[in-house]
Amino acid sequence: MTMVELSGVAQPVPVCTPSSSSPTVVLYPRFARRPRRVGRSPRGPAEMRVARARSRRVRTLALSGCLFALAALLFMVAGHCGAPELSWTADRLSTWAARAPHGAWITASMISSALALACLGLLVSQHDLLGTRAATKVVSLLASAGIGGLVLLAAFQEARAGTAPALVRQQAFHEAGLASFLVASWLAVAASGAFVFASARRLGEQLVGATVAGLAPLSFAVMSAQAALPAGLRQRLGLLCLWLALVVLLMLALRGARRGGDESRAE
Repeated sequence: MTMVELSGVAQPVPVCTPSSSSPTVVLYPRFARRPRRVGRSPRGPAEMRVARARSRRVRTLALSGCLFALAALLFMVAGHCGAPELSWTADRLSTWAARAPHGAWITASMISSALALACLGLLVSQHDLLGTRAATKVVSLLASAGIGGLVLLAAFQEARAGTAPALVRQQAFHEAGLASFLVASWLAVAASGAFVFASARRLGEQLVGATVAGLAPLSFAVMSAQAALPAGLRQRLGLLCLWLALVVLLMLALRGARRGGDESRAE
C-alpha cells in the first residue's frame, strides 16, 4: 500500500490501481471535489422527514389559499344577485356592499380575499419561495398591507352622502382601506412576478413570472382608464387581474410542494 499525498488535509479514500491489486490511499485536498457516492441518498432519514413535513405545510397553505380565492369569487357573484336598482357596470363594489340586499356576501368576499393573501404571505415568509430573503421580506410586508386594507374595507362600508362627522370618518377609513389594498396589491404582484422571473431556471417559469408581473400594471391601467369604460366595470376588471395573479402564485407554490414531495419519496 502506497501513499500519494496532495496539498491539504483530507480523509483517505481507497483507489485500486491497475499496476497492483492492493489499494492505494489518496489524500484528497480539502477543497477538492470528492467522488460522488453512487447508489446512496444525499440526505439522511431525518432530513427527508423534515423535507416531507415542509412539503405538507406548503401544500396545505397553497390549497387553503386557492380555496379562499375561489370562495371570494363565488361570494362576489352571490353579492351581485337581487339588486335591479344597481348596475354592475356603473356602480362600484363598495356601493353594492353598502346598498345591495345581498351586500354581506361582498363583504364576505373581502374577508376571504384577505385570508387568501394571508396564506400567500405565510408561504413566502416561512418557506422562502421567492429565492432570496429580501424578496421574502418585501412581499410579506406588502401582503400584510393589503390584508389591512381589506379589513378596513370590510369594517367601514361606503357612507352615504352627508356632512355628519360620523359619515365623514367612515368614508375616510373606507377610502384609506381601498387605497392601501390597491397600492399594496399592485406592488406585491409586481414584485412577486419579478422575483419568480429572476429565480426561475426554466423558460415556462420565466414566462409565468413575467405574466404575473405584467398583471399589476395591467390592473392599474384598466382601473385608471376613466374615459374608456364605466367605473364599475373598470374596477371589476382590475380586481380580476389581481385575483388571477394571486391564484397563479398559489398554484406555483402548490406545484413546487408537489415536486419536492415527489423528490423526497423518490429518495
